[in-house]
Amino acid sequence: MSAQAQLSQLASLNRRSGKFHELEASAYAAVTQFITGQNKLGLARLRHLQRECLNRGYAGIGLTVLSLLVRVGDIASIPALAEIASGVESGSREFFMEWSGAMVSQDPTDLEHASSVAKKYGFDLTAVELATHALNRFHDSGKVHKSMRTANKVVAMREQLPGLVSTVFTSIEKPKMTRREHQIALFVAQGESNNSIATRLQ
Repeated sequence: MSAQAQLSQLASLNRRSGKFHELEASAYAAVTQFITGQNKLGLARLRHLQRECLNRGYAGIGLTVLSLLVRVGDIASIPALAEIASGVESGSREFFMEWSGAMVSQDPTDLEHASSVAKKYGFDLTAVELATHALNRFHDSGKVHKSMRTANKVVAMREQLPGLVSTVFTSIEKPKMTRREHQIALFVAQGESNNSIATRLQ
């Protein structure tokens, strides 16, 4: 292979890697929009990113985007999460399969088990969210004993994650933001740089 061909191949890899990072950053910015009250815009942006990942064949980033869609409450994304998770070669495959299966079944025992698997793989926030879902399902079905045990588990896990923000928890439980913090979060969600944000806040 000629030196020019090698340089072209490296440039192509760099562009692909740059696109991965761009898509991932855009996905987290969309979640920020969702959490800061721009629900429809954030959800639409995540769905657009998922279609782009699918069209480009970026299964790994697609899995990240789908997991974010599920975490913000887009139930329609759960079957796609299960499908992509089953085909991705990843050390976390078991976690994604358990998570998607539990979300499809909505069985509190499955949700609680998936929470344990998430914790095992280091997905602490998802573990708390799944345990919270399980708690709600146990409570709704009148299984008080299991509900109390799961509630203790949720409290213990949430104490280990100070400042926890998730769409699973009610707005009363979310930390309150000042007007300025909210404004900064919106600028971040819009993709503004630190320098640009600083200039706009002066």
